[in-house]
Amino acid sequence: PAGPSLYNHPHVLGVGAYGRLQWQRLLGQQWNSGRADWLQFVHPDDLDRLGREWDALMAGRDERYAMELRLLHKDGHSVSVLARGYILRDEQGRATRVCGITTDLTAQKEKEARLNLAVAVLLQSREGVVMTDAACNIIMVNKAFTVITGYTEAEVLGKNLRLLSSGRHGPAFYQGMWNAILGAGHWEGEIWNRRSDGSVYCEWLAILALRDSHNVATHYVGSFTDLSDAKAAESRIQWLSQFDALTGLHN
Repeated sequence: PAGPSLYNHPHVLGVGAYGRLQWQRLLGQQWNSGRADWLQFVHPDDLDRLGREWDALMAGRDERYAMELRLLHKDGHSVSVLARGYILRDEQGRATRVCGITTDLTAQKEKEARLNLAVAVLLQSREGVVMTDAACNIIMVNKAFTVITGYTEAEVLGKNLRLLSSGRHGPAFYQGMWNAILGAGHWEGEIWNRRSDGSVYCEWLAILALRDSHNVATHYVGSFTDLSDAKAAESRIQWLSQFDALTGLHN
């Protein structure tokens, strides 16, 4: 299935003793320097694409290349790798030699998978989630955020969190909140915010500071739950404790 140049090009696919040892560690089996021997390691679903990209490299003028592909381990699982290097060409631009390295991407792919899963959980969470940069400008919200606040993603991206302020809290409240965030790295509590339609509601908000290797806050993540129903129930209970439910008269 792969292009003929991938099998027959005379200038590529040689490996030394140390390289064979590394391939042994990567795939659990040895590569003996033959081109056909190397191709048997490539995942069958990647052969066509690899052949096309290789033919394009040989026919082009690029001096460097990089491509991701999957190789087959001896036990049957696939190993994601990054193949990259440079191409030596003669005066007519024809490839005369290819030198490169192959990097195992397994750890990186596993990290990306975990990150994608975490992002999916955040986006689908029933709690509102908002992420800001260090200046508290919004860079990400999830669907629950838009449902609770009434703001669309497009309306809030790049805007400061002050957009949600209800005006019910004084400077001392926010000062205490930010003292906790900057000191302990997190804060949580009740806060009143304002929806896009102007209505004010209560939420339980938790804010976490994300820090870099120098312990400098680079992002803030807030997750919140709408307490409107709970507050309404609380008010109803307080009313019933003072008034008769049937007549509305004081108890």
